[in-house]
Amino acid sequence: MRFSNDVHAQFDSSFVIPFHSFMEIVGNRATLSIPRPYKPEVNEKIFITRDDKTETIKVKGQELYIGEVEDMADAILLGKVPRISLDDSRANVAAIFALLESARVKKPVKL
Repeated sequence: MRFSNDVHAQFDSSFVIPFHSFMEIVGNRATLSIPRPYKPEVNEKIFITRDDKTETIKVKGQELYIGEVEDMADAILLGKVPRISLDDSRANVAAIFALLESARVKKPVKL
């Protein structure tokens, strides 16, 4: 995926390769490694590497999906604005449809 300001994102997804799940965010001054981005443990560790030195960062974390449930409950019961807006949700769906279309036509699709 290509974004403005020369930002790129790359990912893979498959049902036929062995399971692997990690996230690595590479910048021009550091790399952030997240071993379990989609199902973290309650006491998780992530790693930031700068100048060949890696720092471990402890993340308190929480039970999976509890934040989503609490956010939805706050929006419904307390009238709070959701953390993820409807516009952001629609943009995510548009990106997913664009990825599917790109795979179908075998060329980039612009949003």
